[in-house]
Amino acid sequence: MDITVTDEGTGRYSIRFDGTEVQLDGRDIRELLVQVTGVLAPSSDIARQADAYRREFTSRLVTADDVGIQALLHAADHDDVVVLLKIAENDDALREKLEQNMSEKSKKMCWEDLDFRFKEPPPPSLINATVDHLKRIVEELEDDGRPVF
Repeated sequence: MDITVTDEGTGRYSIRFDGTEVQLDGRDIRELLVQVTGVLAPSSDIARQADAYRREFTSRLVTADDVGIQALLHAADHDDVVVLLKIAENDDALREKLEQNMSEKSKKMCWEDLDFRFKEPPPPSLINATVDHLKRIVEELEDDGRPVF
């Protein structure tokens, strides 16, 4: 496979895979690096940093106000919410915070999907990608004047 990475300037990068080109910004490139490193070298410092990144994000969610949590849950993709609930399975405070801000119908759908999709723990790369996506949603909400934390 032919892979080429080009710095387009002003924080934009182009990655070409056998003729398919993807444009990314610096944050996307860093997240790609973290995920690839986590898959190839899960015991590396980067993988440990990614785990700390996830823990920091979820601990902030626990202290977020209910309106912010509701905005996040409303803006997030269903799959991201399901993975977030999987992360929260062993964190009673986070699970309760999320569930108290979900409708009964939404909770039922998410927990059914979680039971169906995750009989085994999700791979760290999926957890990291989900946390990164949710952090971006939080940043967008906050940029729009709707603080989550």
